[in-house]
Amino acid sequence: MTLGKVEEAKKVLVMYAKLAKKPINLDDVNLVVGENATKDEGKSTKDRIADILSNKAVLLETLVQWYYWFTSCMLFYFLNYGWSSFGDTPYVNYLFAGLGEAIAYLSLIPIITYFGRRKGMVF
Repeated sequence: MTLGKVEEAKKVLVMYAKLAKKPINLDDVNLVVGENATKDEGKSTKDRIADILSNKAVLLETLVQWYYWFTSCMLFYFLNYGWSSFGDTPYVNYLFAGLGEAIAYLSLIPIITYFGRRKGMVF
């Protein structure tokens, strides 16, 4: 929609209306593409970085996301390549790796449901 793809947006609205089993009349829908739709086009990297630095809330959110990504990547890297030091045989190492990933996958849904902005969609 922000790139002026109004017809595609209307198709998506019709699709979701069918999923919700509610009729929709596209004549009543007014999709407005404002002046801000192409506002970012033509901006250089320096301008985009300046936009981030000019707003404290955006800067803080960006720094927190960078920290989370770095921490997650390093944790996965160290756990993935450190399993060999936990057991004596490759089979035990593989078992520890599988248990670690199973615990991570099973704990992810409750953590996202509790700390996330919306309910987890798995259950």
